[in-house]
Amino acid sequence: MKKNYLLITLFIFQISFINAQIKLVHWFGTNTSTETYPRSGSALSSELTTAAENYNGLNTYADNRNVWNNPSTDATVDPNTSPYLSYELTTNSDVEFDRFVIGGAAAVGGSVQLQLRWSVDSYASSLGDFTPLNSGYQLFSIDLSSASSVSTGTVEFRVYFYNASGNIFNPGYYSYSSPDGTPASYGDTAQAVSIWAKESILGLDSFNKINVELYPNPTSERIKISGLKNTENYNIYNILGLKVKEGNISNKQEINIQNLKRGLYFIQLESGSIIKFMKE
Repeated sequence: MKKNYLLITLFIFQISFINAQIKLVHWFGTNTSTETYPRSGSALSSELTTAAENYNGLNTYADNRNVWNNPSTDATVDPNTSPYLSYELTTNSDVEFDRFVIGGAAAVGGSVQLQLRWSVDSYASSLGDFTPLNSGYQLFSIDLSSASSVSTGTVEFRVYFYNASGNIFNPGYYSYSSPDGTPASYGDTAQAVSIWAKESILGLDSFNKINVELYPNPTSERIKISGLKNTENYNIYNILGLKVKEGNISNKQEINIQNLKRGLYFIQLESGSIIKFMKE
């Protein structure tokens, strides 16, 4: 059978990833006393297969403004005993999180505080605190952009309630001002809770031309690269700039890509060369 060779004019360049944001999932406000839990999220992005909200140790409340009652007066968070809301996500690719957003919250009848933790470190440390005020609804978020990327699988965020007993109202009806500097763009969708990730856009800086062969292209199983003078390490990135595979390769050695999803990919070699290919 004749091989499907493709001669590529390759550009050697420095690759950069310009970070934008995408919303992974959101939850609208609801009457917690009549809602069924776990509650699925809305408008899941392509990075997620499931997303569910649940609660533990909190009391529901008969009000349409998404109200939770904290019965605990513990002054600090104990991840084993403190009441919490749970947001469990199942991802189908590696994810770099951007922000966890509470669209509008107010504390009524107490000085309840909220603290975000996640399963990545078994809830051992705080990702940040929300401090709702009694004076009205405000937009809050925790910046996760410097946190580690999370591998494909399940990750759970927990919003722990502590410091005082009382109610947290979280309707998310409107866009509210933010005491913690959350950009308004995260709160203009009128949702009670939303979780965001980074979206990376490939950017090209400088380049020179050389000729190489990557084949077959497109392909569904394996690729080879000819013209390599030495064995080189490689990384494969998807169109969002997330690394999906790595290894080393010598001239005309096969790389198995059967486990990659269909779409456009970039293979970056140790020498700095980057080659685009399509997985069928």
